[in-house]
Amino acid sequence: KCAIEHFNSVLKSDFCPKLPGWRGDKKDPDAVKFGMSHAILSVTDFRRIFARWVTGQYLIKPGEDGCSPKERWYRHFCHHGPAVRWSAEQVAMLRLRPNFLTFRDNGGLETLKLRYWSTQLSMLHQELGEKAQVLVYADPRDLSFLLVQHPRTKLLSRIPCVMDPDYTRGLTSYQQSLILRFARTKKINNPNMSELVATRLELERYVLQLAKSKKLRDKKIVLNAGNLSFRTEEIGGKRSKSSEPATREVVMTELEYSLLELDTIELSEEEAW
Repeated sequence: KCAIEHFNSVLKSDFCPKLPGWRGDKKDPDAVKFGMSHAILSVTDFRRIFARWVTGQYLIKPGEDGCSPKERWYRHFCHHGPAVRWSAEQVAMLRLRPNFLTFRDNGGLETLKLRYWSTQLSMLHQELGEKAQVLVYADPRDLSFLLVQHPRTKLLSRIPCVMDPDYTRGLTSYQQSLILRFARTKKINNPNMSELVATRLELERYVLQLAKSKKLRDKKIVLNAGNLSFRTEEIGGKRSKSSEPATREVVMTELEYSLLELDTIELSEEEAW
């Protein structure tokens, strides 16, 4: 805990102020607007700069005890083993999200407009019968496969996506949901493969165009919708409501505003995960 708090402190004091888009004091609205208008880093660029700072500066900078974080790490593990002995595959399993899906007539499964099928899955469909439901696990960072659990043996089978591998390679659930919502704005409710590809390319161009825009928008954000209990407290035996507003104004870029608007489009139960 001490090491994490020290890292967060150094991150805020040494790293963040040097980034484009640093807003300064959050209580200064002018500084916030200036920072938002100059926040031009993509996620990829930020990850690259962050990794360079961690490995090239933070890890080798001596602290008050004269040792760098890298030296403290080596000194600790000279006498201690790893706290968690997990493989990369086991860590990836922790990301999997469960859901129940119903078999299609062809013996396959479909979610987020992506179809999954294999001979093994077809045999399971014949064993369980039509319209049977199975428990599946999906990796939100990789939609190229599903893990399907046999209801009796509890064994997991890896089922590949049978759609264009160039489309599904590296595709995340968030990206696919944005593509479906963007297609919905084009009045395409049941896109085929070619329409999905065209919508994805159009969305990429749309995002790149908005990323260059310096226009700012004001958006009302609902705070803790449906959970207002924390805003009341007992004072002298009586319950009084807090003066905290239910919404607040947020300044955001044109890109953030547009993506937030896309998120408000509801998908059907079969499309949502």
